[in-house]
Amino acid sequence: MLNHEQETRDYVEEHKLKGLMTQLIELATYHQPTDIRQFLIEQLKKIVEARELGIQPPSLLDVTNFSSIYGLIDVNNRGWIAREQAISALRKLGIEEELFLGMERVTVEIFVKEAQEEFQKINSNYKSSR
Repeated sequence: MLNHEQETRDYVEEHKLKGLMTQLIELATYHQPTDIRQFLIEQLKKIVEARELGIQPPSLLDVTNFSSIYGLIDVNNRGWIAREQAISALRKLGIEEELFLGMERVTVEIFVKEAQEEFQKINSNYKSSR
């Protein structure tokens, strides 16, 4: 039984299903379509097209959202937040990578750049069956 569980985990990780399913659930929850199946089919097509064209896939987050998230953390407008705060915020968005290595302070520019890059990876690197 344990071998099958590990194979399942490996499959989910290899095909990046966690990120894909999270993205689809977020989009469906936000848009609340009446025909959920058709909506999900359309979103999957958009994701595949975005991957093939190298463009941003459908998403609820963009630069302004990452800047706003940063602003909620830097409530005293110091111009920086602690590395731990930045990592914690990104983990809540599903970004698990260890970022901001060698930094104690993270500026809004660095936070937004790293968040965008990692979010792009999560949302566009689903394994192709080709």
